[in-house]
Amino acid sequence: MRPELPDYGVYLQWPEEGDSWIHPDDRQLVESLIPSDRVFCRESFDGAYYHLRYGELTIRVLPSMWLAIGGEDFHVGDQVEIASHNDKNSPGVGVISEVRFAQEQQRIQYTVLQREFPLPTHFLAEDLVNLTSHERLDEPRTIHPPQRMSPTSDVDYLKLEG
Repeated sequence: MRPELPDYGVYLQWPEEGDSWIHPDDRQLVESLIPSDRVFCRESFDGAYYHLRYGELTIRVLPSMWLAIGGEDFHVGDQVEIASHNDKNSPGVGVISEVRFAQEQQRIQYTVLQREFPLPTHFLAEDLVNLTSHERLDEPRTIHPPQRMSPTSDVDYLKLEG
């Protein structure tokens, strides 16, 4: 049974022996990202491979063991506002540069850049307001019949004199 997509998870360890579970064109990229505590968004399934996104990076993998976690709909590259929470945080606006799973707290932590420099504090979802919209279109539910083309021999053309 396929999971409801999108969903989120991490590869804290290499999921299986070898690399046959990785799309051949993505092996080098996957080896640089996994294993780690990066939170991937599993966006789609093409019939063979799942497409996982981490910011601008997309990898394709066969169904494999990972640790599924609840997503919070924040992604690398999202513009966010940092909430003050009674002066606990310095308020401001920044861009998420890392989305990591903290095993000790069993929570997702976010690294935010301001003026291209990472802030020293890791933030939780309740510290952030997402300023980037993530609109998703539903899969089409209507099956349209194939378009029929009329034969061109029955078409009268307007003749232009030159």
